[in-house]
Amino acid sequence: MSSAIFRLCEWLEATPLGVMVRESLWVFPILVAIHIMGLIFSAGIVVWLDLRLLGVSMPGVPVSTVYYFFAKMGALLLAALNAFIYHAHIERRIALWDRSPGPPLAARLAGIISILLWTTVIMAGRMMAYTLYSR
Repeated sequence: MSSAIFRLCEWLEATPLGVMVRESLWVFPILVAIHIMGLIFSAGIVVWLDLRLLGVSMPGVPVSTVYYFFAKMGALLLAALNAFIYHAHIERRIALWDRSPGPPLAARLAGIISILLWTTVIMAGRMMAYTLYSR
């Protein structure tokens, strides 16, 4: 499996996009800047949520009326638990995966559960924005 990933990386490096990123004076720094802005945006949302939990941000809007908030927090906790179980138990046998035609059932279940939970987090977060001031 690692040789397949290595071949994929070599192919990607040889594409026009890979050459442009590697040889251009500006493309790589622009991509890094976009990446950093994305991290800042993500961290900003986390800080805003933490300030909300501390009662500093939006103190006039009670958290108990925002049902999507609880759905999002529950999905986040379950996603963290899913990641912990995957890394602590399922990933330990990753070397055996190369000998089988596909990942084991537990790994596939962890993947689909992760997709479903993160979809719930995103959808509940978006619904919070549409229902926050509707009461």
